[in-house]
Amino acid sequence: MESITINNEQIEAAYNAAENNDIKGVLNALFGEKYEQDKCPVTERIKTFEDAVRELGDNNPLVLLYNVFTEEVASVNSLNDDADVLAYLKLRIVVAALNEGWTPEFVEVEYRWAPWFGLYTNAEIDRMNEAQKASICRVVGRSSVNADAHGGLAFASSNVAASSSSSNYGARLAFKSQELAEYAGRQFIHLYRDLIIAQ
Repeated sequence: MESITINNEQIEAAYNAAENNDIKGVLNALFGEKYEQDKCPVTERIKTFEDAVRELGDNNPLVLLYNVFTEEVASVNSLNDDADVLAYLKLRIVVAALNEGWTPEFVEVEYRWAPWFGLYTNAEIDRMNEAQKASICRVVGRSSVNADAHGGLAFASSNVAASSSSSNYGARLAFKSQELAEYAGRQFIHLYRDLIIAQ
């Protein structure tokens, strides 16, 4: 029987070319733990929705549900009417991929994170200078007694000149860390936009 020699570079190339987690699992079983792919932070691996699908694999229940929904809806009407539902299904996949297997247990001692947003009109943004535009990721509360605004996944309040913000909604789209929530809020803001304010 002829033997074949495979070096680390070839194993890494095979792993990077693998299209889903099933194939990656076979490579891991044959050659041990993942190579460079595992050392690469999840925020480097997942930049797009397609990256998140690839990370979870085609047989993941969230991916299968998304595929069924898009096929069924596409046969009935335009997906434009269902932008919020489509965004939610996509965000479930993105959140699961970024969390790398972590899921919330909803126990008292557990911290969960979700992005929150301040909404501005185009006219408000047009009036901002470049420094203001660069800093609009923050929610700025106003000085008043119990002024607040609720909307979708966002919640901002101000109480007697002290402002605070929190995310009271979106528990199903929770992250295991603040850093992942911030990353997702910026990287996938178009999906959050469609989920929160799709018309």
